[in-house]
Amino acid sequence: MDYFSFSIYFAFFSYSVFQAKQSEAFSIASFIENFTQGIIHPFSTLGKVFVQGAAGDFIPTLIGFTIIYGIAFTVGFAKSAPKHEYSDIEHGSSDWSQHGEQYNILDKNKGIILAENNYLPVDKRGNVNVLVVGGSGSGKSASYSIPNAYQMLGSYVFTDPKGELYDKTAGYLRDHGYKIKVLNLVRPQYSDGYNPLMHISSEIDVDVIANTIIRGQKVMVEVQSHFGMIQQKCY
Repeated sequence: MDYFSFSIYFAFFSYSVFQAKQSEAFSIASFIENFTQGIIHPFSTLGKVFVQGAAGDFIPTLIGFTIIYGIAFTVGFAKSAPKHEYSDIEHGSSDWSQHGEQYNILDKNKGIILAENNYLPVDKRGNVNVLVVGGSGSGKSASYSIPNAYQMLGSYVFTDPKGELYDKTAGYLRDHGYKIKVLNLVRPQYSDGYNPLMHISSEIDVDVIANTIIRGQKVMVEVQSHFGMIQQKCY
């Protein structure tokens, strides 16, 4: 409901109060009757407010309502406005941490290295995922991956196509009790692997390994295909 509609209702209210006070005691019946008539005949009642002398009740009430309405409108508008506006860029409240605000989450001494004196604790509530974005040669490995590997905060799995991480971290981690495993698909002679044939000690083992490699561990109850049976015999 807008301000004008409220003003009309306050006119009915003021006129009804004015008429109810004409007797020695405030008349509830007179108030209800006049208020009802005001709703039914709004324009004629609005004219009676000024003609019959009810303006003395209406105007102070309207002024008080206007002040309250203005305050409520101002507060609502202030709360609905965006906190920060960046022309042609974005809307939001995110900003750089200042005056040590980041230490509500980060630590100064231990955890995943993010920057000097800024560590992400691995035991904090919630996830500790970190996204590092940079082009080739921008220093992602040198400034983030390698220093954090030296922290030895847990087990690590590296995607290392150039071998840089292995060269700079494997020896250090191995000296501190880590077991290093390498999967090298380009030079398999330098790769760790698993040879299931090493477990064969009987003809039955041959059948078991062949069935496992071809079909996996799922029991096949359907009729096996012709080519599947040929593959198994080849083993």
